[in-house]
Amino acid sequence: MHYCLSVDISDTSIHSLLFEKQAGIYAFIGQNHQPFDLADPKALIPAFQASMRELETKCGVALLDKEGNLAHAGQSEQEGISAVGFSFSGGKPVNVGLIGISEAYSMSSLRRLVSLFDAEVILEINLQAPQSQSQQLQALSEANIDLLTIAGGSQEGASRALRGAIENTRLFYHLMPKSIQPQIVYAGNQILADYARIEIEAGDDFHLAPNLQNPAGLEDLSVAWKAMLRAYERVRLQQYPQLQDLQAQLKTPLLPASFAMGRLARFIARLSTTDKSVLLVDQSEAKTTLVLADKKQLMCVGKAHHVDEASIQKTRDYCSQALSINEVATYLHNKKLFSEHLGLTISDFALEQAWSRTNVWQALGAMKAIYPTLQYDALAGFSEACDPIILSGSRFTEHLKAHQILSIALDSIMPHGISTIAVDKNHILRALGTLAESEPLLVVQMLELESFRNLASVVAIENLNYEDQVLLELEIETKDEENRSYYRVDRGQLRKIDTAGGDGVRVYLAPTRSSDVGMGMIGLGGWISVPQTEQGLVVDGRGRPLNLPDNAEARAKTWRDWLWGLGV
Repeated sequence: MHYCLSVDISDTSIHSLLFEKQAGIYAFIGQNHQPFDLADPKALIPAFQASMRELETKCGVALLDKEGNLAHAGQSEQEGISAVGFSFSGGKPVNVGLIGISEAYSMSSLRRLVSLFDAEVILEINLQAPQSQSQQLQALSEANIDLLTIAGGSQEGASRALRGAIENTRLFYHLMPKSIQPQIVYAGNQILADYARIEIEAGDDFHLAPNLQNPAGLEDLSVAWKAMLRAYERVRLQQYPQLQDLQAQLKTPLLPASFAMGRLARFIARLSTTDKSVLLVDQSEAKTTLVLADKKQLMCVGKAHHVDEASIQKTRDYCSQALSINEVATYLHNKKLFSEHLGLTISDFALEQAWSRTNVWQALGAMKAIYPTLQYDALAGFSEACDPIILSGSRFTEHLKAHQILSIALDSIMPHGISTIAVDKNHILRALGTLAESEPLLVVQMLELESFRNLASVVAIENLNYEDQVLLELEIETKDEENRSYYRVDRGQLRKIDTAGGDGVRVYLAPTRSSDVGMGMIGLGGWISVPQTEQGLVVDGRGRPLNLPDNAEARAKTWRDWLWGLGV
């Protein structure tokens, strides 16, 4: 037998997951959440050892050697760990500076590149802007940059401006104290690559990547991923030296949690038999991370939760209780101070759900800003189908019931067509991402074993002919083909339909001429297979955008009616 281990480090805990491999078959056999404080440099190794001992007790597997270090396969008489994944979801975002030739190409490409790496852009220098080299140098010196990325220029393109930026980077790098010298990633004109490396003279802090713009002029961000991962790792090991001791035991690179999610999303998309995108949504108390992938493209964004005028207004609008702006603002400001506080009243629970809706909605807006090609509108939701939609993180998995999670997803994401909404019940999403490269068969088998909890199959209807009151008729057929039931969905209705019978259930969708249910064109219907889910089939006939009254009491009643439609 062989064992695979995944370890994720957050600000307050170590999350360890253990998988067993026997005769080519993988099984998830245990996990442990070990509390600790990242701010304490001496707490990590004892907490890791405690986590391993808990797993040893749960799973009956020896994971530590006599010295208390992780036992790897082949290094002792123990079977040991044959593969390890290591991710980091804690700490403040990595502060990133961008230097690019132009907005249209290099600057926008750099924003998309760093979005995968738990980064926050704090400085942008567009070399086409009317800014002197001395002004550029001053801007670099005044910013607290952990990682500087440089891109721009075709292989044979103009180089004067880029040479000036390289000279400034050299001055900036050597002006900084050695302990806080930034990591530098160069992904621009390759004619200048050697010049940049020699001129900047940053040693191991310099990371060279191919040009983000290939010879055909097309963007390819994946060419820079390895360089970015090396730079990210060095930043984190510098910020948190205790991670070096743990990495020495794990013997594997440190990945940003968002990159691990992106790797898994790409993996699922490539396994899919459809052209639909995969959407992963991870929400903690502090941040919402979105990853969207299809067979060609990967998009990612991390959006910290901020209490401001816009988020307060949106939370009030999303709330199923009629509350004033001041009541909402007071609750959210207190929530920021006491993030672990659980509400006690109906209004508190309604606000918690509304706050989750708001943060997903804002994260989608941030993704649209970085990726203009995203088929999403803030009012109308997605115009292309995502399947599956997988929800992860403490905000979704720890305190909410199934219908509440489903409501949040439907209202904030506003999916198009036919999709399955699932929840990461075992917090396994990041783990699979960290192990996907070394153990791809593990990921395949875990996905086949339904590692995610299927909440519901969803059919979202679009119909702009407001004279149509009936949008869709359905026929439900069970596996034995003897039990059939018929339903109708009217305009404005959110309806949950029981599909007991498991994977043998088929549904015939018969939309009106003006209704689009995601079958390829308006008015087209047909049979679909419905997987086994907790909540059955949910048909969303509310339209896009969601029609909410201006009056607070009427708006709150509308939300409650929709919740009623989900069986609350």
